[in-house]
Amino acid sequence: MLSEAQKRHFEIFGFLILRQLFSADEIDLIRREYDRLLSANRQGRPFSGTQRQGVIPFFERSPALLELGIGPPEPMPIFED
Repeated sequence: MLSEAQKRHFEIFGFLILRQLFSADEIDLIRREYDRLLSANRQGRPFSGTQRQGVIPFFERSPALLELGIGPPEPMPIFED
């Protein structure tokens, strides 16, 4: 659950910083999946840096990210009120 202070911060600024929400291993997994999905979208070509790249939908393409509770179909429980 979020504290009242966290809720107020979110209402004012539109974001929260939740330190240590994920373990180091989970962060590594998120980074690997991010790189894998974007590389697949580029068909393995290197990122040139001259254009933006987006993959929509993103999280639905990674069962590993969905298992962490990131993205649809279920919101992360920490954000529910």
